[in-house]
Amino acid sequence: MDSLIHPPSLVAGDHIALISPSRYTDSTMIEQAKQWAESHGFVGVEAGNLGEQSNQFGGSSNQRAADVNTAIGQPLIKAIWAIRGGYGAVNMVDLVDWEALKASPKWLIGFSDFTHLIGKAHVNGLAALHAWMPIQLPQLDTSSKNSLALALQGKALGLCAKPHDLNRHGQSTGLLIGGNLSVLYSMIGSDSFPCLDGAILFLEDLDEHFYHIDRMMWALKRSGSFKGLQGMIAGDMTDMHDNDVPFGMNALEILAEHCPKSLPFAAGFPFGHEKRNETLVTGSQVTLTVDSQGAAFTYLP
Repeated sequence: MDSLIHPPSLVAGDHIALISPSRYTDSTMIEQAKQWAESHGFVGVEAGNLGEQSNQFGGSSNQRAADVNTAIGQPLIKAIWAIRGGYGAVNMVDLVDWEALKASPKWLIGFSDFTHLIGKAHVNGLAALHAWMPIQLPQLDTSSKNSLALALQGKALGLCAKPHDLNRHGQSTGLLIGGNLSVLYSMIGSDSFPCLDGAILFLEDLDEHFYHIDRMMWALKRSGSFKGLQGMIAGDMTDMHDNDVPFGMNALEILAEHCPKSLPFAAGFPFGHEKRNETLVTGSQVTLTVDSQGAAFTYLP
């Protein structure tokens, strides 16, 4: 499977459109995003409907999609960055002009609920950035902040993880695909769900019960999504819950159990809903290596 189309790298002075495709945002988050962009030589530009609120959403579905579509049509804008996640991208993702984005590729940036847009970008042959969002900035570590700037500049680094008891050793090469497990699960059967044949699948999640992690992994497996998979890496599984009667496995154990036994599996990668949330370039060819020294994936030319 070939690497997807990578939008052009950013240089000093390039504009980044700030959008809120899911929950509504506030002026503090917007200002934080602008300051970060400026500190790296970019210009953060507020989308026309940024700051709008419709119940829990950042404006209507049409408004949120319009912000993406307007950004696609503006030559100075080279990237489109979600201020925050939450819930709501599902009701605007199909209103995005994906044909226009393919004709003028720009980096889509976000994670969690933004997995809807990352998945649809993949289906349309476009790489994207699974990366932290401005809502995380007050707690985010320096390495993660810098990782996004490097990725936007075309200098993305691979990622390492320490040895983990659940790791399954091996080496494989594939296309880096994934995101939030709950969102991927909700996309099964839709035209936003990326084909995982030949993929290194990466997963993270937040605020779920162990039994539901198991349910979602069974759904992915039984849908045939794991056929042709080349490996699996797990990021943070944050604020997980058990029932009064224990499920018997934690979230990482469940992921390891469902990963095909012939494939390398690695836990503990630093991405997800924690203070370290490193940027991943989805749609890139990577080599995953898992051994006694830990795990790492490297981007291929």
